[in-house]
Amino acid sequence: TNLVTLEDHVVAVWNQAGERRGSFHRRIERFLDAKISADGSQVLILSDNGTAWIWHWESDHAIPLIGEQTAVFAGELNPSAQQAVTGSEQGIVRAWNTETGEELANFSCSGAITHLQYDSAGRFLLVISDENSGFVLDANSLQVSAKIKTANQRFRRGRFGSSGKYVLTYRSRGKQLCCWDAGSGELVSQVECPPGRISVAVDDVSTNAVVSSDEAGLFVWRFVDGAIERLAAGRYFSADFIGTEGRIAAATALPISTAHHLLRSQDPEFKPQVLEFWDPDQEVPEREIPVRGRAIRQIRAGPKAKVLLVSELNFGFAVFDSETHEQVGSVRAHAAPISFAQFSPDGSRIVTCSWDMTVMIWDAKSFQLLNTLSGHQAPILAAALSSDGKSLATAGRDGKVLLWSLDQQQPIARLEGLSAPVLGCSFSAFAARLTAHAADGTWRVWDTATGNQVDMPSYDQKMRFVKYQPAGSRLLLCPDQSADRYDVGVVAADG
Repeated sequence: TNLVTLEDHVVAVWNQAGERRGSFHRRIERFLDAKISADGSQVLILSDNGTAWIWHWESDHAIPLIGEQTAVFAGELNPSAQQAVTGSEQGIVRAWNTETGEELANFSCSGAITHLQYDSAGRFLLVISDENSGFVLDANSLQVSAKIKTANQRFRRGRFGSSGKYVLTYRSRGKQLCCWDAGSGELVSQVECPPGRISVAVDDVSTNAVVSSDEAGLFVWRFVDGAIERLAAGRYFSADFIGTEGRIAAATALPISTAHHLLRSQDPEFKPQVLEFWDPDQEVPEREIPVRGRAIRQIRAGPKAKVLLVSELNFGFAVFDSETHEQVGSVRAHAAPISFAQFSPDGSRIVTCSWDMTVMIWDAKSFQLLNTLSGHQAPILAAALSSDGKSLATAGRDGKVLLWSLDQQQPIARLEGLSAPVLGCSFSAFAARLTAHAADGTWRVWDTATGNQVDMPSYDQKMRFVKYQPAGSRLLLCPDQSADRYDVGVVAADG
């Protein structure tokens, strides 16, 4: 069984052992989506400049499908024929022969094409546009078999249900989940949509769908009956059915938005992401797998549910030449936004810290990952690298401060004294002392050799900013705005 992974400019195929079998690169076009055929031999790749490709990865032969001048937002491979379809921003659907790249048929409607899906037999094609329209087409001729058009039920996404008997429509953020008869286009049922950004997956052997919401939880939607029941509270990014007994795999949500990658920095319910496996008849998951260093945004069951296709969010960094302004290299690094990035003093390494609770150390020339450090239980908000490049301090949203030697895998000290999110930290000369300040105005100084707090007479005063003099021993203190005075003070090493 092969898996396909997608990055901005690279699509790769991997086997079950985690070995890369092939890769497809483009520098100019940005890839929007990639889908692998049922037999695993072909990959449909969509881009933002109007070109799509059928990539026969075993022979490394790519067939361009050129029909548009705008982004190709939707595409699908026929599960039972050598055929693919693409849908563009201009409202045009084109059917292609995947062996020759020949255009077989086309269909047009008003609005951009937002979703395409074949039924499980490959006989019909579901087309959804952004102007609240849905069409069921004959897969070969692209002639209209049924039309869904309504002013009351708004949608931009759709899925076949029960092997093509029904069409389910929804918006990623909407008010209604609707079920339609695929033969007549008539409305069968509708229910209120859970709040938040949702995703929907359908069980082909029943009349159930699973709805995941990044605000309200995990739901089972019995779409013919017009009923929806909450399976679990919490925040979920994606879910799908696995096997033939209605079991569900679900990924909980990170404190970021899938649409805009926005931080939910004040989310009190933040927890590390977990992959859960559910029996819908039970009240708790059958199994939970913690996910560290990854940011799952979508999961889809593979053929016969032997594998799960997992797509991820990645947050990286780029290095530029300061004279030529040319990009030297870039890395898709962390599973959440990066909160700290710095070269080591000798320029040989790059250290990054992230909301995914990990520290990564990179070779500054090859951009190869040298090491990953894990020890935090909450997002890392601040960090400091010592002047000799040997010591690192990291501070989390839970107030925990860890001291590291970059040559060791585990933290050498866990520094206590703060409980609010830590906004900054810094070393004194020779990394002899470390200071950190938190969002509630509290601050502390520690002796790095012992890990003990250093007594300072100003601890009772709330500080907005605390920082050591570079390569020195004096502290710069800026009182919190709630204080009566706004003096900035410089404090000697003895307090």
